[in-house]
Amino acid sequence: MIRFVSADGTSLPRQRRMLRHWLETIADHHGAQIDHLSYAFGSSDWMADLNQRYLAHEGDTDILTFDYTGPGSQSIVNGSGTLRLINGECCISPSMIREQAVFWKTTFEDEMHRVLAHGLFHLLGFDDRTPSQKKQMRSLEEKALALRQR
Repeated sequence: MIRFVSADGTSLPRQRRMLRHWLETIADHHGAQIDHLSYAFGSSDWMADLNQRYLAHEGDTDILTFDYTGPGSQSIVNGSGTLRLINGECCISPSMIREQAVFWKTTFEDEMHRVLAHGLFHLLGFDDRTPSQKKQMRSLEEKALALRQR
């Protein structure tokens, strides 16, 4: 189940049904199934508070990803093999995404979708700390964006 929630009255993305299907498709392509995934949207102040509280980083950021997958609930077996179960939450700052869209010369919607996929990729086990990891993450994001059906 994928949920989209507002932490403080912040608007939610449009086309949430399409986004749920798209995110489930991404997970499926990586041998995973989404059990519980929440995307929470909030103000810059809310995000800066989370960033400080959980990562000891100053200021707003586009996304923070929290993996809640616990022992014993990490995979299931179905007719097509073993699937990793995804349980987590992605906290998102639309105002930061708006800034990034301007910086990257893309639309707000495309940048939002990139960030949604980015959070899911973290839950799938991908990281972006090193230059090579960042390159791989960007490639995964581009492939994910190509999977969208509008």
